[in-house]
Amino acid sequence: MPQRKNILLVIETSKSFGRNLLHGIGRFIRETSARWAVYTEERGKRENLPTWMKEFHGDGIISHSNSPAMIEALGELGLPLVETDMCGMDRPVPLVYSNEKALCEMAVTHFTSRGIQKIAWCQLVNREWANFRHDALLEALNDAGVELVGAYRPSRQNPGDWLSQRSAMCEWIESLPKPVGVLCANDLCGSRLLDAARQISVAIPERIAVLGVDNDPVLCNLTTPPLSSIDQNAELIGYRSAALLENMMAGSAAPKTPDWVDPLSIVTRQSTDIIAIENPDVAQAVKFIRANACRNITVSDVVDASTVSRSLLEKLFRETLGRSPKAEIMRIRIERACQLLRGSMPVTVIAMRCGFSSSQYFANVFQREMGVSPSLWRKQKAT
Repeated sequence: MPQRKNILLVIETSKSFGRNLLHGIGRFIRETSARWAVYTEERGKRENLPTWMKEFHGDGIISHSNSPAMIEALGELGLPLVETDMCGMDRPVPLVYSNEKALCEMAVTHFTSRGIQKIAWCQLVNREWANFRHDALLEALNDAGVELVGAYRPSRQNPGDWLSQRSAMCEWIESLPKPVGVLCANDLCGSRLLDAARQISVAIPERIAVLGVDNDPVLCNLTTPPLSSIDQNAELIGYRSAALLENMMAGSAAPKTPDWVDPLSIVTRQSTDIIAIENPDVAQAVKFIRANACRNITVSDVVDASTVSRSLLEKLFRETLGRSPKAEIMRIRIERACQLLRGSMPVTVIAMRCGFSSSQYFANVFQREMGVSPSLWRKQKAT
């Protein structure tokens, strides 16, 4: 029987992202029956390397480092190493990380689908990962033809004292055009932005809609109102990191380009739960669609729930949202289907739950909109 491989995991356990990385690594071990003996400890993101690390005689390492110096120190062990933090970018170490462009495109769509055409950016720290995410947002906005109307980017490398920082953030919020959607670099940033907005009585989400990243359920549900957030799919990042390390320990060459993992979804909570559409007829119709899209409604049902003719409603939708009422119905159905496909519910049941008349019709529409079948999409998101 092959010997177990000794694997060092240098991953923080204090945040949901790190814990989800560990979940993904654990899932890889279970699903592939990998003969791994894992060595880890409770740690925070900014902690130094374990004192016992130099005495570790192992076979491989997966890390979520906090600096290039940490990556260099881990590299000195001479073991196969996979990095899962942005500080591994452009360094001689295999990187598995979030697809920042896809993440920011998801954020832009989230805002614009709610009628929010003014988007801003907020970060608490001047670190590589935050700056990389900011640049990805600029690219996504440019592709969508949307302007960045403001950015809060302090020069500090640590979040700093919140009470002294809050007044500066309040001034920045007041300077923004309203209504505005703000993508925050992470959930901690989002929670602080919500607190600052509340201090100056700026209505959320009516005047400022706030979206975080990481989907940490503790942070997101402690805020008032609860924070919407992007789930980066950290579990899949962990799974792919483990698969890559296993291949490298078997003798495969380390890849020269990063493995970019697409985000999982946006978990919508009250901080962005708004329809910021000026035209009241379109706003009313969109509200009806969002409440009833998965009940097998048609455009005729939307017209019946509105106060204008079908032809005028079609015209207003295209002028305001750039798509037809039917396309909006399908967009909501596909969005809901993607959420359900991340679970174990059968595809045939999902089709019915999302308002499709048959599983074949659902499969055809999903293939057209997403480029793959529902089953393949589910498999891709899982592995």
